[in-house]
This record gives sequence, structure tokens and C-alpha cells, in this order.
Amino acid sequence: MPQRMPERKLGAASAPDDPWVTPGFFLPAISLAILVCFSPLLKYFFAQDDFILLLRAYSDGPGTFFDYFSASAGQFRPLTKVLYFGVMHSAFGLSAIAFHIVAFSLHMFNMVLMYHLFRRFAVGKVASITAAAFFGLNVSYFHVLAWISCIQQILGMSFMMVALITGIDSLRGGSRWARRVSILAYILALMSMEQTYFVPIVLVLFAVFGMDDGARLPFSRAIRKFAGQIIVFVAYTAFIVLWKTLPDEGVYTFSVGKNIFRNISQYSGWVYEFAPILSTTMSYTHFAAKMSHVLFLLLLAYHVLLGHYRQIVFGVVFLIAGMLPVLFLSHHTFYLHLYIPAFGALYLLALVLDDIVRRIPVFGTRHLQFVITVVLIAVMSVLSYVKVRENETAPMRAYSAFLGSFVLRRALIAAKMMDDLRERELNPEGVKRVFLVYGRKSGRDEAQWNNRNVIEAIGKGAAVRLFYEDPELDVQFKIAGDALRPEEMIGSRIFFFSDFGRLYAYSDTLRIDPPPTTGP
Repeated sequence: MPQRMPERKLGAASAPDDPWVTPGFFLPAISLAILVCFSPLLKYFFAQDDFILLLRAYSDGPGTFFDYFSASAGQFRPLTKVLYFGVMHSAFGLSAIAFHIVAFSLHMFNMVLMYHLFRRFAVGKVASITAAAFFGLNVSYFHVLAWISCIQQILGMSFMMVALITGIDSLRGGSRWARRVSILAYILALMSMEQTYFVPIVLVLFAVFGMDDGARLPFSRAIRKFAGQIIVFVAYTAFIVLWKTLPDEGVYTFSVGKNIFRNISQYSGWVYEFAPILSTTMSYTHFAAKMSHVLFLLLLAYHVLLGHYRQIVFGVVFLIAGMLPVLFLSHHTFYLHLYIPAFGALYLLALVLDDIVRRIPVFGTRHLQFVITVVLIAVMSVLSYVKVRENETAPMRAYSAFLGSFVLRRALIAAKMMDDLRERELNPEGVKRVFLVYGRKSGRDEAQWNNRNVIEAIGKGAAVRLFYEDPELDVQFKIAGDALRPEEMIGSRIFFFSDFGRLYAYSDTLRIDPPPTTGP
């Protein structure tokens, strides 16, 4: 059994933990609040990359798992981009709600794991529960739960947290089982999301800094304690950098320049946002001071004044190391990338809350901690509930009917197109080619954007290939007025689509009665 973590003693221990503040009550309550607050997202269909991954799982099966080990630049996420979608598609087909339920369950699980990780860092119960609620109910992770493809962040964090918790338990308790679980969980985390690479760094810092206020280990001994995780880290780094190589095109292209400082300023301006109105697209902005920046600086100043230097180093290293893979990107600044490194920022916040509780004698009043914890979680739940629904319905512009969230906008478009396709295509067998024709020919930027918006919504045609159960189906996108050759019409289907994804067969467009037929 792992040894009990000693209590952190940054402040005067004048207010011991209230016996009513128990994880057995609060963690299920927070989980229920998460489900209630984010429940509207359960009804949304697949969108964009979801269809591409589903089609790959349907057509290639588990074979594509090994494609990720090839010497080709790009991401290494075989667990979340191949195996997960393969298993889920085999079990549930195109039932999007099943995918959402798994994502919600894992998110709640991550919230519970975060609480337990705080406790292993000797943070008190009130602060640990409140910080875990801040993570679980945070509207900044709206798209992580709304977009099915973001299982990579959610599942990656699950494995990362298990690797950290069992790694710490093996350090203090000496359990070989915990050490092996930590190494295995770390490997699975790396196969889910590259942002989890820094697990050994965190474990070594934990041991060297004595983050649970236990005995500190010399650096050399800490290295030996976590030799297994470090070997995996070195092998993974060599594999990515030397074999696969870093992405050299697309939105994930690495760039070294002012983009790094811009990304740091952007993410630090989001890290303590709890209920934002999310931007319509991935952001690419210049620095602008936000309340999150102010709170970040105030927290750092508080810890500096009290001499909590190792806590500052640990929290900042956790946050920056988790963001490091995305800090080099030029055009891909997005809230969802804060999901995995969130613990570092919340650790600094939890320490301040814990220190205040222990320094102010009034918090020792019987059951006052319980009341304060209930009130804080209730306020967060109400705010989260309101802001989720505001983000769910917010339009892009005051005069636009398009939803501001590109994930939900494209999920609705894809659902409409698939429903209309099922209604109009009564005999899908033998189809060789499908033409999807945009219903208006225009050079205007908005019309072109609407066209691309719909195309991206259905995974550039992957959704149509899934419907026809033909991975090789020729799906072509046209603009109204484009000429089609007679030979292209053989075995083809032609559908027109609107800005909002409504699909029409050619017969739907006929508004003039045909002339009466006459006899010979």
C-alpha cells in the first residue's frame, strides 16, 4: 500500500480539514454537475475530422495502427486516432452519443484523478476539491467535450494522470506494481497525445523538490527511481525527432520565432478563464492584457512573497512543458491545448486557497469549510451551466444564423446532410460517383466560405463514403454551373447542397411541371 502523504505546511495549520469535506460526497456531486452543465453537447453529431477517422477505421481497420510507426512527418497518436475509433465504430457504428458518453465519462474520471494528484502534493481537501471542480466545470474545455476527435486530449490526460499518481506512489511506497503501471500508462499516454511527454520530468521534480513536504531525494537517486519512465521518454523523443521528424506543413508546422512568445501570452491569457465566450475559429491574435494574466501574476507574487519558490517552479514547469509542443505552432492557438497542462496552473491556484484556509483562524469554525466548498462549487456550476448554453447558441455575427462554435456548426451541418442523404438515396448500391454541387455560383468571399464550411463539416466527403460504405467512392464537389461530361453521369448521383448543409436531389430542384405526353 502506498504511504500516506503528509500534509503540506506552507501556512500555519490552524484549520485542519473539516471531516464533512469528503471526496466521497463532493466528487460524485461535481460529476453530476458536469453532466448537467454540458448535457446539450450530447446531442451533436460527428463533424470534420471525426468522419475521416471513422472512415479510416472502417476501411483499413487496425492495420493503420502501424502506419504511425513509419518514417513520415506528423503526429503520433495511434491509440486515439486508430484503435479507439476502430473499437467504437465496430461497437456503435455512427451513433455519436456513444462517443460523447465515453468522452464525458473520461472527463469526469480525469477530474477525480486531478483531485487525487492534488492530495499527493499535500494540498488540503477544500482546495483540492475546489480546484478539481474548476477543471471539471471549466467552459474553456467546451470544445474538448463537444468535438469527438478530442478524445486524444481526454484519453491522453487519463493515462498521464494515472502515470503520475502511480509513479508518486511507487516513490513513497516502493511498490513494483505501481512502478510498472506508471510506465505502462506513460506509454499509452504517449500513444494518445504528444503533450503528455513530460511525465518523467514531473516525477523527477516531485522527488527532488519534495513536493509532498516529504524527504527530498538527490537528483541522481531520483533519476534511478524513475529510470523506466526516462528510458521511455528518451526512446520516444528519438523516435519522433530522428525517425518520424517534426511536421513541415499544415497547421501543425513547427516554427521558431515570435509565434512562441505570442502563443505563451495567448495561453496565459486563457489559463484561468472559467466561462469564456469562445472564439469562432482558432485564434491568431496579438497580445492583449486579460484578467487571466493579472490573476497569474498575482498568484506568482503571492508565492514569491511567502518564499514558495519550488512550488512556483513546479507549477510553471508543468504548465509550460505541457504546452511546449503547441507553442511552436504559428496558426493553431486553441483552448483545447490547455486541457492537459491545466494541472500546473490549477496547482498554483489550489496552493493559495489552501494557504488562506490554513492561515485564517475563522476557517477552523466547525463545518465552515464544508459550506464554503458547497458555495464555491454551486457558483461554478451555475456559471458553467449558463455559459455552456450561451456558447451552444451564440451566432458568429449579430446578423448571421451560423453558430459561433465551428465544432457545433459543422456537426449540425453534417447531421442535416446525412439525414437528407438517407431520405433521398433509396438505392445506394452500385453508385460509382457522387457529385455534391454548391447551390449558388458566386465569387463572394462569404459564399466561398460557406462552401468550404460545408465541405469541412463532412470531412471532405468522408461522411458520404461512410454512408455508401465505399471507402474508394469518388466524391466530387462542384459549384453550380460547372459542366459535367456525359460519361461522368453513368452510375453517378448528383445532389445540391445549401449553406446550412441541406441536401437536394435533382428532382427537388424542378419547379415546372413537365409537358404532357402525346400519343404517336
